[in-house]
Amino acid sequence: MSKKSLVGSYTIPQGLQNELAQEYKENDSISSQDLKNNINQNDYQKKRFERKIDLESTQSYKELMEQRAFERDEFRVKKLIKEKEANGEQAKLLPRKRKKRWDVTPEEWQKQQISISDLVLQEKNSSSTLRLQAVRSKSSA
Repeated sequence: MSKKSLVGSYTIPQGLQNELAQEYKENDSISSQDLKNNINQNDYQKKRFERKIDLESTQSYKELMEQRAFERDEFRVKKLIKEKEANGEQAKLLPRKRKKRWDVTPEEWQKQQISISDLVLQEKNSSSTLRLQAVRSKSSA
């Protein structure tokens, strides 16, 4: 008496097996390690390849950092402009929300927030203008 096996025997059709083998041989995609590295790198890590090293530069470290801060601000402004164009509405630059005090009425708090946001916008506009003038004067000198 022969026992029947409870486990079935399954095989892949020969045509499908040949097709899979051919695809494996022709696969010219990047290696899995390179793919993992690309996925794990964020924008900050990718910026190091965009930097150009100028060994003959006479800029001090402070000047270089000011220039990079200006570039970051410029990038941020361009990004805000793109978002504004994409959304079709005004992008608002608001300061972070702070906790309300218990002794301030909602109307007074709203007035404070409006005045604070106006001051922040004025300060950002004046500081970016001054920074732009400073960088331009240093680059022209």
